[in-house]
Amino acid sequence: MFADGHLPWQGATAMLHRQAVKLAIGLGPHNPGVLFYLKRACRGYGYELHDRGDCLEVRKDNRSILIPQKHFIHARTIAREFDVFFDAVVCEQSNGRFVVDYSRPRLHTCKSSGLQFELAGFSERSDVVKGYLHWYTPNPGDCVFDIGANCGISTYRFSKLVGHEGKVIALEPDPLNYALLRRNIARHNLRNVVAVHAAVANKRGLARFYADGSLGSCLADLPSVGTVARVQFVPTVTLADAFARWGEPDFCKIDIEGAEIQVLASAKDLLAEARTHFALDTSHIVRGQPTARSIERIFRESGFEVESAVISGAMTTWAKPVVNPVAAPEVAHRAA
Repeated sequence: MFADGHLPWQGATAMLHRQAVKLAIGLGPHNPGVLFYLKRACRGYGYELHDRGDCLEVRKDNRSILIPQKHFIHARTIAREFDVFFDAVVCEQSNGRFVVDYSRPRLHTCKSSGLQFELAGFSERSDVVKGYLHWYTPNPGDCVFDIGANCGISTYRFSKLVGHEGKVIALEPDPLNYALLRRNIARHNLRNVVAVHAAVANKRGLARFYADGSLGSCLADLPSVGTVARVQFVPTVTLADAFARWGEPDFCKIDIEGAEIQVLASAKDLLAEARTHFALDTSHIVRGQPTARSIERIFRESGFEVESAVISGAMTTWAKPVVNPVAAPEVAHRAA
């Protein structure tokens, strides 16, 4: 939901806004009409937007967030959720102002944990990561898939939960995010994490990918948000490929900007036999429809209990296999 910032039940409004987003992207950040629209949108949330030449500044009073020119279309979302993005990391002081600089890849200190991560752009939200664990929290020794690992904040959390005897498979297709993911794994000495440069898709091979260098990177055939990213080719694996290579995970988090539907629809045979707990970001709109509805249907058809709810402003879906406790008591214990 990053560029348009709409929740699934706002589908019609979101579609209209997405059309405006596409038009603005085509015109570019220096178009007077686009700047007028963005400034007006920011003012609607009580913030000012300033063009600093090398970046854009969203500010109010003595607080500012800097974003790169190429991510100009995200200025509205930054203004709308300013406190969330400002409070995610430790700010700096500059000329009497408190500044959070997301305008370039750099090292940030997460305010909630005090941990440092190199980030390509906007910070993953720790409250959203915590929301993934609403139904199932990985245990020591578990295997976890972090599909759409970004720069590794969620990967770090999963790594600490599963401990030395567990493992985390962190899959990230965006080249810049992947490079920073690997550096963050090394920075925190996460020996139980395997970083994989690949997108999980509905077929293996190569796929066109919008390398946005932010939280909005996505496969080019299903962009769930407006993007100004350049297209690259990235390797892809299916969910079945991942299960076969690294083993069936106890927990699987998926945030792949709307491609979740294709991935799960192509893995129905796998899901019918799986004992994995899933948590997915389903705050995306794909072809005018919220992803949560389709994902819930796929899981139910595959024998899963499923629920969706808004956690910290983002729609999240959780799924767990429905197990017959008489026929398989040992599996039922694991799924509880």
